[in-house]
Amino acid sequence: MLRIFLVVLITFIATPAVSGEQETLNEAKTLMEQGHPTQAIKQLDEFLASNPDHAEARFLKGLILVHQDKLEAAIKIFEALTKDYPELPEPYNNLAVSYSALGRFDDARKALQSAITTHPSYATAHENLGNIYAMMAADAYNHALSLDKGNAAARDKLALMSELFSVGTINSAPHQSSKPATALPAQPTVAAVTPAPTATPAPSAPAIEEEDSELAMLMEEEPDEAGGTASEFEQGILSAAHQWAQAWSDKDTEGYLNHYHSKFKPSRGLSRSSWERQRRQRIAKPRFIEIEVLDAEITAISEDEAKIEFLQTYRSNTYSDESRKYLRMKREGGSWKIIREVSLQ
Repeated sequence: MLRIFLVVLITFIATPAVSGEQETLNEAKTLMEQGHPTQAIKQLDEFLASNPDHAEARFLKGLILVHQDKLEAAIKIFEALTKDYPELPEPYNNLAVSYSALGRFDDARKALQSAITTHPSYATAHENLGNIYAMMAADAYNHALSLDKGNAAARDKLALMSELFSVGTINSAPHQSSKPATALPAQPTVAAVTPAPTATPAPSAPAIEEEDSELAMLMEEEPDEAGGTASEFEQGILSAAHQWAQAWSDKDTEGYLNHYHSKFKPSRGLSRSSWERQRRQRIAKPRFIEIEVLDAEITAISEDEAKIEFLQTYRSNTYSDESRKYLRMKREGGSWKIIREVSLQ
């Protein structure tokens, strides 16, 4: 699965922090880690009112804003940090993180190149730059398939890219710069934080496509024998798929979202909240929607998990299309729920 970059918290090398400042920052970090970002932001704003140039407090605020899906605000903070401390690579890296979460891959590339220019041995930036190029390539292959669905070469390359991004997360290890930052105020070492990536990347496929093509995942597991008779098992999966399509057609957003498993992970690293917000907008926009599930093929993975692939037809007052759709279904609370979703161009 394509995953967006994880944010790496900066480590500045400077003089020790004043005890009062350190206590305030530690309290804000604790609030963030305990799931109280609004309170953490309030505490940091109060601190920054009297310490407007404090680099770590600004950086920590930017990190919390990323965690809250407020990427534009986070970008302003990281951009300001790169101007105030151009000798440090880490603000550029986190600026690239925020850009990439918005699908602004070229801006992310430029920020990472600035990080590398500032600090050529900064391995995190080198790795993330490679990932940016790979994600840009995947977008290009996906767009090629949207224009020519019979393009076998683009399909094979996209499958290869998808397999590449399915093996692990994109560089989440914290990095400590070896360059001293003597111009900075007190900046103690802090722990790495990896909040969920957010915001909607710019789509290269038609607007109704929820997920990017991830063809390599189709063969990730061999089927086992499912419990019960095959007809009962398959009927349960097929019924769940039709109910999901019906809720979508009825523009019943809550019913539609209820068909997704609690552990469902959107593609490309979207957070669940960002994905749900995107789906609500796309379902609400057309005057009508008609979805059909045709030619379904079901494969059992275990007694509680299965795969279904089918032809999906989509029609609204603004757009119509058909594509192959892959759903991975898993039982939850006695019902079949979607745990993975892929649109096959």
